[in-house]
Amino acid sequence: MTIPENISSKQKPESSAELLREFLSDCQDRGLARSSTGTYKSHLRHFVDAFNGAVPTTWPPLELFLTKRIRKKDARPRVRKSLQSFYAFIERKYGDRSPIPRGQVGRPRKIGSNVGVEPNYQRFFGDKLVQGGGSEPIRIEFHIFIHGPGS
Repeated sequence: MTIPENISSKQKPESSAELLREFLSDCQDRGLARSSTGTYKSHLRHFVDAFNGAVPTTWPPLELFLTKRIRKKDARPRVRKSLQSFYAFIERKYGDRSPIPRGQVGRPRKIGSNVGVEPNYQRFFGDKLVQGGGSEPIRIEFHIFIHGPGS
């Protein structure tokens, strides 16, 4: 059997602590900012503690971790994003599919602006192209027309 180049032939560690060390080392190797690596470490150490070294392979225990262990609701999307990055690393390195459902987390990412505006109107907000999680780009248009006196 041939192993794809991006998947390690090395046996995946069973310990989430060891996987976390590998993940953080990979983040440094890829040149991520110290602040990003620090955020991942902060979020994921709670994850390692919660599962006593095990690595969940299904979504329900991860969802329960996010809802029960992460008490601040506004922090959950950030922690979920850290978990997504961690499991994406495992998927990339060892070929194990991530148990985290794919989809948008947080606000949509801006991928560009449309400059085509009708010439007779003043544009206040403009058109934005945003991309949701795993779907086609979505076009959201905001138009505010400002008319002077006697219009």
